[in-house]
Amino acid sequence: MISLDLFDYSERNTLDLSITKYVNENLEIIIRVLLDYLNDDPDFELDSFFPRDYLLRKPDECRRLVDELYDIVSSSVLRNYIKPKYEYLLYTVLQWWSDCCDDESDLIPKQLPVALREQILNEP
Repeated sequence: MISLDLFDYSERNTLDLSITKYVNENLEIIIRVLLDYLNDDPDFELDSFFPRDYLLRKPDECRRLVDELYDIVSSSVLRNYIKPKYEYLLYTVLQWWSDCCDDESDLIPKQLPVALREQILNEP
């Protein structure tokens, strides 16, 4: 899991961890869709996800970075930070996802569970 700048994780607040898990589950779904495209469509390329020069010099590494980002997001280990190359990739993946969604309501693939919503609303 990738930590969110919104929270101070030193307090071990269960609500903060639940929100972080929810956000990472959504990221996991989005990256999984990208991986499905990469695995199923031979014409789908990573040219819009990486700088052109980097992609030309290290195409295998670029592909591997997508897999590694998926592993980071789907892991149960909370990471304080991720390397800049993963941040960049995550940014471009989210931009791609935003461009792919026709309706704004489709941007978040997994809706907020009612119980978590209630916890957030009742938090002081």
